Amino acid sequence: MGPEEIGARRPLTDGSSLHEGEQEGVVSARKSLHDDDGAWRQPAPAPEPEVAARQPAPAPEPEVAARRSAARDEPEVAARRSAARDEAEWSEPPRRSGRGASVRAPRSGKRAAALLAMTAFLPGRAQAAAGPRPIGRLAILITLACWAVLALTAIGFLVLRGATINTIISPVLAPVICTVLVGLGIGWALLWLMTLWAAKPGSLGPAKGGAVAVATLLLMAVTSGTLFAAAYSLNAATQAFNSMFADGDEVKPVNGRYNILLLGGDGGSDRTGRRPDSLSVLSIDAATGDTVSIAIPRNLQNAPFPESSPLHAVYPEGYNCGDDCIINTLYGTVNQDYAHLYPGAKDAGAKAMMDAASGVTGLTVTGYFLLDMGGFSEMVDAMGGVSVNSGGWVPVTSGEIPGTSPVRHYPPSEWMAPGRLTLDGYHAEWFARSREFASDYNRIKRQQCVQSAMVNKLSPALLASRFGAIAKAGSTLAETNIARNRIGYIVDAGLRSRGKEQRRLTVGAPDFPDLFSTYPDFDLVHTRVRDLVSDAPSASTGAVRAPVAAALPRLGAAPWAPASVVVPQAATKAPDGTPITPEYLNRLAQERDDDTLAAIVKDNGNCTPAE
Repeated sequence: MGPEEIGARRPLTDGSSLHEGEQEGVVSARKSLHDDDGAWRQPAPAPEPEVAARQPAPAPEPEVAARRSAARDEPEVAARRSAARDEAEWSEPPRRSGRGASVRAPRSGKRAAALLAMTAFLPGRAQAAAGPRPIGRLAILITLACWAVLALTAIGFLVLRGATINTIISPVLAPVICTVLVGLGIGWALLWLMTLWAAKPGSLGPAKGGAVAVATLLLMAVTSGTLFAAAYSLNAATQAFNSMFADGDEVKPVNGRYNILLLGGDGGSDRTGRRPDSLSVLSIDAATGDTVSIAIPRNLQNAPFPESSPLHAVYPEGYNCGDDCIINTLYGTVNQDYAHLYPGAKDAGAKAMMDAASGVTGLTVTGYFLLDMGGFSEMVDAMGGVSVNSGGWVPVTSGEIPGTSPVRHYPPSEWMAPGRLTLDGYHAEWFARSREFASDYNRIKRQQCVQSAMVNKLSPALLASRFGAIAKAGSTLAETNIARNRIGYIVDAGLRSRGKEQRRLTVGAPDFPDLFSTYPDFDLVHTRVRDLVSDAPSASTGAVRAPVAAALPRLGAAPWAPASVVVPQAATKAPDGTPITPEYLNRLAQERDDDTLAAIVKDNGNCTPAE
């Protein structure tokens, strides 16, 4: 075979060969078949058969190869790539500026707003998306842990509120909580700064960028500031409780009720000279919050003592020595002459007053609060004031006029008009204490009214927002024998009483005859108190904890107006027809027309807490 014949043959894939003529026939047949397919298909130059046989298959396009590769990947690899694409959406696309410089900027103001929202509602989420991601993931874990702790605390308030409050304010845990709150506040502030850096407000233009920066700083102040304020309030409350409830007694409910004596008077270090101006017993059902207030006139005589009292041997017939033995003198007498009968008591006079209150009411009084009326005004201010409906004009008494006998005062410096009054601490104190031109019984009713108004205003929201101020005011307001580990249960009972009708009784007029304070019948008092306590809306279980359904007090103050107390429409004119104004009342005071003044203010004891 010659060279021409060899050149005319080419090897096939199966090792055979075609002559040149046969090759031309095959090519011609292929072209004919292609032409029959139609003109819409553009023919591609076909390689010679033997060359095509030796060439590898053409490589697929890059996108096709990527899809095939992704399909072959393991599921977790695909998930990681998907997450990477999601995070890439938060990356800042490059933007050319100047001579080939590359500047990164956020896509729009919406992205900055989204980052701020993430930091507000789920701290760390913005960093997990825009970086630094390790810090973001750690912050998210801390946030979730905080939500879990808050959820457990909320459950504790539902089912074990007293124990939960005691735990939070315990001397061991409270400092730890304060430290954690400060740390969380600092951490949240740092996250806000990282979020501001990731938002790049400088690249959004002056208007949008400035708005983002201001919004970030405001949100940082609100969120971190709230945590710092909470730490401060808890620390202040802890210090107040440490001083106020140190070395107290284990005060527990008796027959399901806390019976606590409230003593009001001017504070001072001289206990022997102190005479409480007001005395009342609060009997609170530990499970339901049902409250009974029993006022004891300060001029009550012959107060008996239970046989368990050390004073029973001293005064077996009661505190009876004539006009000098009215009940409010007992405090100073015991501190001066009989303090040894109450060994270990930090205030023997207050202990003796508890015994006397037990003998008067027939209840077992186990706790007391000695209220400094100067601190009382601070407490009302800490609560944001109180509101009452007053039935008459109440004077703010001025100083004594020297040399007058009986003692007279200068005309009142101010008059509180009848109707709805919103009182700050100063005016609430005078509203509760004033008795000029009126009787002690009018003052007692106003004191009970202010107490009820304060209880009605007490709420979880108020405690949360003003906890530190209230606790600080309480430390200057009151002395008590109640142990620190009972605080939570007392607060719990007080919260339950909010919004409920507080039934009231005065051991004297108008609930008893006018001379009852001088000639009391304590068996009758015991019967009235027993009937009043047993007339609770629902029976007490004697338990400290209430069922979950009744655990939280009503958040809205319910109307409070016992049927026995009616606030009349105050007269607008004096008996002679003269319009009643503060100026007119002071003119009567200057003229010493006490009879007309007494007729005008006679209804100022009628009072109810305002809604």
